[in-house]
Amino acid sequence: MLVEVVNDGKLYRVQSGTKGQANAARQAFAKYKIANSYYVRIVQDGRKWRFITGTYPSQAVANNAIAEMKRLAILSYAESMPA
Repeated sequence: MLVEVVNDGKLYRVQSGTKGQANAARQAFAKYKIANSYYVRIVQDGRKWRFITGTYPSQAVANNAIAEMKRLAILSYAESMPA
């Protein structure tokens, strides 16, 4: 059965404690094919580092990617946010 997903323009961001952790997570994204690492941006947010993935077709799909990241222990924190 084909499930049609409405694009609600969501993406998720991930908060990391250091630039090294953010870069390690970016590499893990490519390894596990959770997100295309080409589209991942790493930015400094105060003393923390975070990275933002490309868009997902729905918040549910983004939340599934977050759950998979947590299951694989890539990162401990992630949240979806509007694109």
